[in-house]
Amino acid sequence: MKKAILFFLLVQLFCFINITYSQTVLPLNRDYTQQIEKSLIKKNISFHDSFKPFMGEDIQALINYDSLTNFSNRDSVFINHFRHPWFWKKLRRENFLVIKTPDFSATIDPLFDIQIGQDVNAKTNHFVNTRGVEAKGKIGKDFFFQTNFYENQATFVDYINAFVDTFGVVPGQGKAKKFKNNGYDYSMASGLISYSPNRHFNFQLGHSKHFIGDGYRSLLLSDNSFNYPFFEFSTSFWKIQYTTLYAVFQDMNSTIMQVQAYQKKYATIHYLSYNISNFINLGLFESTIWQARADGKNINYQWYYLNPLIAAQTITTSLNGIDNTMLGANMRVKFLKHFSIYSQFVFDDWDFGKSNFSNGYLRNKFGYQTGLKYFDVLSLKNLYFQYEYNHVRPYTYSHYNPLQSYTNYNQPLAHPLGANFSESVCILKYRIKDFFFEIKLNYAIYGADTGIANYGKNLFASNHTANNGLDSYNNEFIQGVKTTLLIEDFRMQYLINPKTNMNIVLGVSDRNENSILENQHSCFFYFGIRTSLSNFYCDF
Repeated sequence: MKKAILFFLLVQLFCFINITYSQTVLPLNRDYTQQIEKSLIKKNISFHDSFKPFMGEDIQALINYDSLTNFSNRDSVFINHFRHPWFWKKLRRENFLVIKTPDFSATIDPLFDIQIGQDVNAKTNHFVNTRGVEAKGKIGKDFFFQTNFYENQATFVDYINAFVDTFGVVPGQGKAKKFKNNGYDYSMASGLISYSPNRHFNFQLGHSKHFIGDGYRSLLLSDNSFNYPFFEFSTSFWKIQYTTLYAVFQDMNSTIMQVQAYQKKYATIHYLSYNISNFINLGLFESTIWQARADGKNINYQWYYLNPLIAAQTITTSLNGIDNTMLGANMRVKFLKHFSIYSQFVFDDWDFGKSNFSNGYLRNKFGYQTGLKYFDVLSLKNLYFQYEYNHVRPYTYSHYNPLQSYTNYNQPLAHPLGANFSESVCILKYRIKDFFFEIKLNYAIYGADTGIANYGKNLFASNHTANNGLDSYNNEFIQGVKTTLLIEDFRMQYLINPKTNMNIVLGVSDRNENSILENQHSCFFYFGIRTSLSNFYCDF
């Protein structure tokens, strides 16, 4: 094993003597990735599109990425006759500030999200007031950097208020503190440095998010939670892309009193992507999480956690070892230049000696996803349809030691509903010039925990507190308080500037959550102007 690791590191060292090849990092945003996926599927191009965010030069080498967001020629009429064409170009086409020298280039843009809205059921008014800035650029021929910062004040509808009050964080956007009577103040910063010694290797050090999969959700690793520190290296050769991610997550339910800091936990994640053909991609996933501190003492970082070889940790310690180890797979098949079907499967703490798919053993921890994407539906250009089904067994992602649950900053690292649920998602999008229309339906059934009863949805609860006992049988899917959730979203956008995805948005979100214990209904209308570079999930 040590020889294999040494060989892998020597290969990395050798790559540094090769010609440099700078790589930019594209925004982790569905508006961007959907346009890229559409172009790739139409040209039958072999590309590793499951690990996100994408690398800009990889995309540009296959398709003209800039052309995906080009505006129509009508803008030229305004620019040619506008009294101040510079202002129009900055508003519609360009970054706010551009710096270019032979060895350095950078862009700086203001970021904002100004929204107002009303929950017509609760008869309450709400707002979002976000201000920020982003800077990104290249240093020489081999380094790319990116950083941004957001400062926010907001008031939310009741179910999000309940979430923030319970977990202390705004979904995906960090720790919240009270603002005036019923609002919250929160901030978020991210950044990274990327180094590409050649077209086969990339190294990144940063504080951000990732997404693994082809769906709207991911059961492996999603951008649902807050940003985290990470080091990532990936290599691409032949039909293979291999990525190793070292990350530091935080458990906000546990603090180290001596330094007034949240308890950290470390993670090593491997993802191997293989393009069987231009149409079929198969990915293999492994993650290991372990706590950084136990019994009041720091746990030394062991060398084997740096192991860059996928499945080596699972073989060494097994899925039922002291650490929280998971295995997974991702598959995507493209066909007829318009369709893509995809699926995921995740195993967690499976005990092959005691488990089968029917006996309800507690360690039958698994989840799966299936989905379909249809581009240019019925040959209507820019009409897009997506259907997705997600199913996760009770107690999946949790651990007997809560400090090693698959979570970060009080949110799941995979699906926002945690575990013990099934969900269907339908999305219909249409674009005509710079106008975007989207209808999205989420229908979920889950088994809620009650009081101290742990039925398997709460990822922060120890498996030792399972309702039927540790290593118990007869744990049923959707056990606990059966709850149905229906969310209907309609959104209309007008794209102002594609460089920062600046847009004007008008929308409505209707949410119904029903169980024998309570019924909740909100109907939220909102309007705003914003720069949208990240995905935020409030559909839970």
